[in-house]
Amino acid sequence: MLYGSPTTRHPIRQPTKKAAVNFKFHHMNLCTDSLPRLTKFYQTLFDLGTIRDEEHTRIDASSTRTGYNGKVDFLSDGAIEFHWAERDIHTGFKM
Repeated sequence: MLYGSPTTRHPIRQPTKKAAVNFKFHHMNLCTDSLPRLTKFYQTLFDLGTIRDEEHTRIDASSTRTGYNGKVDFLSDGAIEFHWAERDIHTGFKM
């Protein structure tokens, strides 16, 4: 079966069977002007715990010339992580 104008005909491709996608929502990032307030609000509202492990540490938080050097809180409900960060509108220019 063909579709399109008589001068530009393309075959219709039949859908192929593929394996189902197993999607898992891992984390959500939010930026704020008041990190302690945002963290406390969501910890209280959703009973979130704080993540403290090596995977969730900053490599170079002291650098003012590269990347993001603001404060970050890592929280979780046990299934989804929440990464709350101080807003820094200049981050894109430093990367």
